[in-house]
Amino acid sequence: MLFVKVYRAARNVRDWPKLEALEEESRVPLYFPDQTTDETLAGRMQRQMSDDFASYQTDQKAIGGQRRLIEGGLPPGLQY
Repeated sequence: MLFVKVYRAARNVRDWPKLEALEEESRVPLYFPDQTTDETLAGRMQRQMSDDFASYQTDQKAIGGQRRLIEGGLPPGLQY
């Protein structure tokens, strides 16, 4: 499976284990051309850390969006 970077493949910490399980079950390797990692324990740790950072950034953007809604006078949460 080809992804540009780890953060494009999994946006939160719940997605990453599912992606790794899919890789193991299908025996189709994950490939990140812009973020090369070795197929070693250190490479696996690097990919997991990249996922943790991606999850953090996604959470930060969500919190910032909620803050902008509140400051704009709109209620937080989904708007229908």
